[in-house]
Amino acid sequence: MKNTNTNTKTVRELLDSEWVSNGGHITKKAILNNACDRLGSYQTYESIEGMYMAVYSYWEHNVESMDISENEKWVGYEIRVDADRADWLMRNYGRDTVRLIIPQWVMNIQAKDMFHAKSLFNKYLQRI
Repeated sequence: MKNTNTNTKTVRELLDSEWVSNGGHITKKAILNNACDRLGSYQTYESIEGMYMAVYSYWEHNVESMDISENEKWVGYEIRVDADRADWLMRNYGRDTVRLIIPQWVMNIQAKDMFHAKSLFNKYLQRI
């Protein structure tokens, strides 16, 4: 059966909506999973609050800020961390922040639902 739903939204629109309504759990979890070797693992908080809330708590305790920038090809996320982690990143990776990108074409796909948007974001998000 053909999808006749005129209310479909792009991956970007669904993730932005989820950020406002749910604090960005999907985006934060994807970033933490993709960069766990550099940011650490939120799973260390699992026994304290459970896996779902661990994402929020770990982000709050370990991420200072996130800057988003875009050009015609990419959406970029730059994660800033505390001074100790930034020093460790500089010594080990030559950069004091964690940078990730996702292609614009992925962000502009008409997603079937939030699960589809989440899957696409997880699949194409990459470190640089």
